[in-house]
Amino acid sequence: MKIRYFSAEDLLRVHYQVITEFGGRHGVGSVAGLQQVVNTPLQTVDGERLYPTLHEQAAAYLKTIMAEHVFVDAGQATATCVCAMFLARYGRPLTARPIELESFVAHVATGRPSTIEIAAWLRNH
Repeated sequence: MKIRYFSAEDLLRVHYQVITEFGGRHGVGSVAGLQQVVNTPLQTVDGERLYPTLHEQAAAYLKTIMAEHVFVDAGQATATCVCAMFLARYGRPLTARPIELESFVAHVATGRPSTIEIAAWLRNH
């Protein structure tokens, strides 16, 4: 299966849609952070993918968008949408109830869970 990763333009479109639907300010808070989000799911170490599974790549999107403070507003909502869209695109939609997802995303925003822990949660929800 060929994976289509998000480009910077894709991420900006998702952010624009989130802001349009839910409110807030449009804008990029960190251009370097935006590029980091684009690159993170593709990272390799000694020729091996750092995030080899779809759930790990989705987790990398979720965590990195928030950690890098990419957007001036609605970073958590944008990160959640990107993560959910990525998984749904490949037939693995999130099944968590909205309250569960909201609680988990708030936990991810603390920076405590690792990408692997996030991926495990996504796999089970």
